[in-house]
Amino acid sequence: MPFIIIGRTTCCISGKLLQADDKIVAFPPFACDSNEAEFVCYEGVALREEFETWVLRNSITKRVKEFWVQSYHTTKAFRVITEDDDYLLVRSLAESKLRLFFLQHVFGIDIPRTNWREFCKQLGTAEMTTVIPLETGIVLSFAKEVDRVSLCLRIEEALGHDCIDLSPTEWLRLQTVLLAHATVSD
Repeated sequence: MPFIIIGRTTCCISGKLLQADDKIVAFPPFACDSNEAEFVCYEGVALREEFETWVLRNSITKRVKEFWVQSYHTTKAFRVITEDDDYLLVRSLAESKLRLFFLQHVFGIDIPRTNWREFCKQLGTAEMTTVIPLETGIVLSFAKEVDRVSLCLRIEEALGHDCIDLSPTEWLRLQTVLLAHATVSD
């Protein structure tokens, strides 16, 4: 993943300097030739608002999804728990954590295995706004509104964060995935 210095690193799409209160999306080294337009995002970072409205958003999202799926299916360090068009859930065999990727949003979170059941429970039963500590200095918050659920991941020491909006249908699918795999950490 790219190295980010707030106030010095620029958005690979717009060229704007990244600030502490910006929502930032980081891209992995997905398959891309240096002469393709998508290459600007290869191991780059972008302002989430620039990415979400960008003409190449769908192409980049597809490439990142393919990268994540292929990487986690071929590594011996992780075991794929479940995968569909929207979500990829993997368990680390070296560290005590799970990773949940939102494949339509270029967004992923690490959840310690010791917190997995509580994480699933809180996401499944929470009301309007909830904050879930994941690890020291890393929190996930979500806010339910009528037409969407906003998920935000904040890394406090790095002053970085990213947020995505899930439709009600995506939110229900996430809850179904979590419910089906709530005991995967055992």
